[in-house]
Amino acid sequence: MTSGAELGPNGTTFRVASSVAHAVEVCLFDRSGVETGRVPLASAGNGSWAVTVAGVDEGQRYGYRVDGPNDRAAGHACDPSKLLIDPAARRVDGAVTWAPELWQPGLDSAPLVPRSVVTAAVEVDRLAEPVPWDTTFVYEAHVGHLTARHPEVPVDHRGRYLGLAAPAVIEHLQALGVSALELLPVQHFASEPDLVAAGERNVWGYNPLAWGAPHASYATVGGDPVAELRTAVAGLHAAGIEVWLDVVFNHTAEGALSSGPTLSWRGFDHAAAYRLLRDAAGRVDENLSGCGNTIDTRTPAVRRLIAEALVRWVREFGIDGFRFDLASILSRDRVGNLVPNPPMVELIAEDPML
Repeated sequence: MTSGAELGPNGTTFRVASSVAHAVEVCLFDRSGVETGRVPLASAGNGSWAVTVAGVDEGQRYGYRVDGPNDRAAGHACDPSKLLIDPAARRVDGAVTWAPELWQPGLDSAPLVPRSVVTAAVEVDRLAEPVPWDTTFVYEAHVGHLTARHPEVPVDHRGRYLGLAAPAVIEHLQALGVSALELLPVQHFASEPDLVAAGERNVWGYNPLAWGAPHASYATVGGDPVAELRTAVAGLHAAGIEVWLDVVFNHTAEGALSSGPTLSWRGFDHAAAYRLLRDAAGRVDENLSGCGNTIDTRTPAVRRLIAEALVRWVREFGIDGFRFDLASILSRDRVGNLVPNPPMVELIAEDPML
């Protein structure tokens, strides 16, 4: 049973995981941001929650509210006043507005957070044969910078997904002998609050907000980031060029339990999502990432969520490979030591799609 929102003949099935929740609701919104309804999910056992909602089709905006323990000293941060992004969202619409409502318990955060978007699972064609390692030549690139000032790329495609497959860009890559274009993070990310307060933004993208959703700002104005990234990958494939992604599964944009916002994973099940240490004040995040929190791949639900995201990037976009940011974090045991044959790596290795 996969996570996320899955379109079906009887509507859309919403599935999430939380081993601590007392109740979970999916909140439905129209495109203007007005909430149009809430539907409770039923516990399916083993920490899984699900519901099928009739009449919900592609393009539906949604989020979750989770009621459960909110005891930070014990590592829990459930708060039904917080609207949560689907950890398995295929698309995200909108931006985070940093304000106290994201941190303070009991204050509604819905006006301040992006919406998850119901998106059809479309299987795309992949390259028939991978490029042999002895002829692999990887070119690392930033979607927003590679074509930002390119005079031969249409103005509205510069710094966007569609610019990646512009004829002039492909000709340049082919002239260099590039066999694989590795994109810096395109998982939907957010700028950190201190940067926003200083009038700046996160450029490189190493601050994920949704592991399986293409970053919306790289789409054309009013465009669909899912469709446009698929188009770019298909164009590069047609030229015989692989597409790799630099992926960030070691931390998230939620920062530390003691001071960070509740945007997604934290509100579902913080103690399962993040590595925790015990100090004099109770449980605190183990900050192996240097970004305030560290994803805990010792948790089966987290491992499954990561593996499902990787499979979707391959199946639904045609991605050919991955570079894992701070990959060693995926391979640590209870006390932080690296272990042989870590469960996360084994799960990836055992999946035929990966």
